[in-house]
Amino acid sequence: MGKRGGFVVFGLALAFVGCSSSESDPEPTATLEELATSVARVMCASLGGCCTEQGVSFDRETCETEATSRFTEAILDDREAPDTRYDAAIGAECLQAIKSLVVCGQLDDGGGVLEACDRILHGDVAPGDACESRDQCQVGPGQSASCVDQGRCVVYTQRSPIRGKLGDACHGTCHSSECTVDTDPQPALEGTIAPGAICFLEDGLYCDTECKPRPKLGEACSGMEVCVADTYCLTQGALTGTCVRRLNNGADCSSHPGGCASHYCDESNFTCAELPGLSETECRRPF
Repeated sequence: MGKRGGFVVFGLALAFVGCSSSESDPEPTATLEELATSVARVMCASLGGCCTEQGVSFDRETCETEATSRFTEAILDDREAPDTRYDAAIGAECLQAIKSLVVCGQLDDGGGVLEACDRILHGDVAPGDACESRDQCQVGPGQSASCVDQGRCVVYTQRSPIRGKLGDACHGTCHSSECTVDTDPQPALEGTIAPGAICFLEDGLYCDTECKPRPKLGEACSGMEVCVADTYCLTQGALTGTCVRRLNNGADCSSHPGGCASHYCDESNFTCAELPGLSETECRRPF
């Protein structure tokens, strides 16, 4: 098997492949059990469409039953503090984020949109009060929390970042069309600096103290994905730290599995290849 891109939600490692979801009807999220069922329906509807499109048999009822069980178990296993409760409003926010990103029953979240799914269980410790885990902190939709500053809850408001322009001072790079930043800590933290601009790769910029043009073939680079399309940043060898051409199908990718033009390195022989379609196993036991 080769590598597919992926993200972890509800403690489950999920990858992404190629078809999008057509599921648009509202799903209930009033209880933890309803959220798990709704997530399973959305994921299985998306996966089933892709399996059917590729001519692979798919049992949606079995998929939903197994996925609901797995999601419920994973959510509870991921709980860091025992004195937490399910928040239906954040559950709805999480489900909406999943709907916006699901591809063939799988998820990719380069912009951090799925962070809401990390906050569906939380406590009622007020900002500024003592805590041992961020899960104990009281948060609402569009917020995040941390247990810092000598063990007290600090709650942040999540906002869309300032979109950096060429030459702007920056503090990060966004790898997707959507990113969020934590702002306005409550209580205020001493020495807190308001988040600066974020450079967007889709604008042809990346952050290196200031927003700079993405490096081209042969130019110096500092991260695998900052180079312009059809190139990547070499991380080892004589040209380390240089943008080089992506590898064509059939090329050896054992040293650079992320360097294939197809974005797929077949680990059976460590050569670049086209991303394969869904297998019968993936359609039969997807989660």
